[in-house]
Amino acid sequence: MDAKVVSDEFAELTTVIVSKRAPKSRVVKLAKRVNVLVAPIQKVGRASSRAGSSGASPHQISLDWILKKLGAENMTSLLSKAAAR
Repeated sequence: MDAKVVSDEFAELTTVIVSKRAPKSRVVKLAKRVNVLVAPIQKVGRASSRAGSSGASPHQISLDWILKKLGAENMTSLLSKAAAR
């Protein structure tokens, strides 16, 4: 919880999107600092997820869902960053 995005003077204006698989305890801590949206997970085919030897999950958050959700809140910019495993 030391990341600048959740601890700077703009943290209250920040929205972080997590999947339903995110650890509940971490989501609760994060929600004390920023707006948190919990996204549904969709299963994707092996080819599109690159789940082979890379170890990537065959489940993803839908970018379409994210854009619709943020658009409904009149957000006009998006910074995407995948978390380290």
